[in-house]
Amino acid sequence: MFGYYQHALRCYAFLSDVSARKGRYTLVALEEDLALEPGWRDDSYLRIKSLLFGSRWWTRGWTLQELIAPSNVQFYNHNWEYLTDKLGPYKEYISHFCGISIGVLGHFSPLSSVCAGQKMFWAAGRSTTQEEDMAYCLLGIFDVNMPLLYGEGRKAFVRLQEHIIAADEDCTLLLTGQPRQSPSDWYSPTCCDESDRNRDSERMSDTRTFWSTMRRLYAVS
Repeated sequence: MFGYYQHALRCYAFLSDVSARKGRYTLVALEEDLALEPGWRDDSYLRIKSLLFGSRWWTRGWTLQELIAPSNVQFYNHNWEYLTDKLGPYKEYISHFCGISIGVLGHFSPLSSVCAGQKMFWAAGRSTTQEEDMAYCLLGIFDVNMPLLYGEGRKAFVRLQEHIIAADEDCTLLLTGQPRQSPSDWYSPTCCDESDRNRDSERMSDTRTFWSTMRRLYAVS
């Protein structure tokens, strides 16, 4: 699914729980205010948070890829009236609320430049109906493939971490010394800076040492 969104010219996000009166007209008025006084405003953020970010769409696991993968995402209320798009007047507020940089949202910065710990932080406040889907909905964001085994529960998220570490030298998932059970365990960004990543990569460059660590942490046979 991530690939479909990534190659789409435009993605439409239907916010079924945002009403016309509460959403569209108030956001239009707020957009006019922002045009007169551009830049960050705390009062504007609080209003946008209650009007737009109160939707369930922002807390669902599968919608994270819908926000990141397409270059253009347009938001509509329950009457299919246009509200805004992700790179519109509220892009700075969307970035702040989701913890995702405007560079990543706008595809100015490659997704591969973001460390694994930071990506997990993006998903920390989200949930899915099926427990396993909290891992499966992140496959495209981490650019990994693994079988979908419904019924495995939280083991799916542990498997996801195994595949991420096996596919990349990004060591930010190893900072805690043990696998985490769900994205909600990432309460704050754990992304280390470039010097930390280089140091960890050098420390774990030996293949035998790397897989020994993998077996110890994840019981990989």
